Amino acid sequence: MINQDQFRKDDIVTTREGKTIMSTYLAANANQLEIGADFLLDIDSELNMKVVPSEHSVECKCQNYTIPMQCSFKKSCPKPTIQDLNNIHQRKGEAEMSQVDWLCMCKAGLSPSKAACSIVTSRDIDANPIHMFALSDNWPIAQGKYSHPVFVVLQKPNKRLMFT
Repeated sequence: MINQDQFRKDDIVTTREGKTIMSTYLAANANQLEIGADFLLDIDSELNMKVVPSEHSVECKCQNYTIPMQCSFKKSCPKPTIQDLNNIHQRKGEAEMSQVDWLCMCKAGLSPSKAACSIVTSRDIDANPIHMFALSDNWPIAQGKYSHPVFVVLQKPNKRLMFT
């Protein structure tokens, strides 16, 4: 399917195995990234899977969830510092909600001249109203306007839609 000699796009984007490889690749190799700037990169992938704790019976089929990771880059250090974002539990079917959790969690750390960008690759247009609702209710307002711009990029195959 994929190795150093071949990359079959159809196998990657149409099979469960291919999608899992692509979902985990960036997270698994994040320690090799070098970005020569002060930059935070949060990665939500299926690399860090957990199971919802359960006190149910043995037959319980509780959902799995993922925990995103944060790569913190500094100009002075080429390799990132990596930590888990344990407050965010992303379950299949609610990725957009987890991204809003992330935005609300990081808002306190934004300095006055900074903005946030949420890139949604789940192919769901409902990410836009989810972001708009959550941010209108939770985003800080200063002097009658939102304190930091938020860009929501909906990425679909061969397309990109952006809302601000």
